[in-house]
Amino acid sequence: MQLTLSSPAKLNLFLHVTGQKPDGYHLIQTWFQYLDWCDTLKFSFLPDSQEIKLHTVHPLLLRELQENPSNNLIIKAANALKKHVAPLNLALPGITITLDKILPLGAGIGGGSSNAATTLVALNHLWRLNLSKQELMTLGTTLGADVPFFIFGHSAFAEGIGEKLTALPAPEYYYLVVTPDIHVSTPIIYQDPTLTRDTPSLKIDTLKHADPLLLHTLGICNNLEPVVCRMSLPVQESLNWLSQFGPARVTGSGSSVFLGFKTKVEAQKVLNLLPNLLASTPVSGKIAGAVNDSPLYDNWGVAKW
Repeated sequence: MQLTLSSPAKLNLFLHVTGQKPDGYHLIQTWFQYLDWCDTLKFSFLPDSQEIKLHTVHPLLLRELQENPSNNLIIKAANALKKHVAPLNLALPGITITLDKILPLGAGIGGGSSNAATTLVALNHLWRLNLSKQELMTLGTTLGADVPFFIFGHSAFAEGIGEKLTALPAPEYYYLVVTPDIHVSTPIIYQDPTLTRDTPSLKIDTLKHADPLLLHTLGICNNLEPVVCRMSLPVQESLNWLSQFGPARVTGSGSSVFLGFKTKVEAQKVLNLLPNLLASTPVSGKIAGAVNDSPLYDNWGVAKW
């Protein structure tokens, strides 16, 4: 049996840091939006084994797997699920996972967290564990603050460290995502002493009728953006370039920047103008459609929660 599932990207339409917990984790508010831009994961049983094997041709991930396989989020997710159900003493069959990595790494679009979430959902089904969505989301929190969102399945307003989710649909616009070929470290951004950590909390009602293309007119922003841009000239230059055409912003901790359009034709006109280099760094552009329901669950015969 083989199960093939999508692992979508996300945008943070805004991201406010509202405080910091004693354990160092930051309290945030954000509006998560799925994109129809996805990695693909294929899962199949590994006969006569209880191993988890991950295959990919992505050069960077391949090198990381050779050097430290336990550090990969897909492997971490599988092992976390195994540990979670260990008291049940189940004989869980081995699994081969093949990752077709399309999403750029370290870009703030959630690729690694999405891969982990897809793995939890797939193995819950293949191993017939029957864990609830909430159980998987709680387990996902131990892997990364964005993982619960990718299990949740709907565009959402997020609070806490990102795990408290309320479904909040947004217009399904087209987004041009521009990504310089660099990796931004999220922990370093959050540790920066200049990061704004006291943005007043928003009420979700403020967003229910808000247009994501006009959030800047409400004073809604990404608090991480100034720190990312100060630390990374390629991100700053990418944002400067895209801002010529509208209110662009950084997603998450970057490196990707994005701008929304009501039609794909408008987005394509801007993409056609994108230079090959910004700040002497290669940049790529992708037009992705916003979707309110996760592509993870599209065309999947497995019953949803």
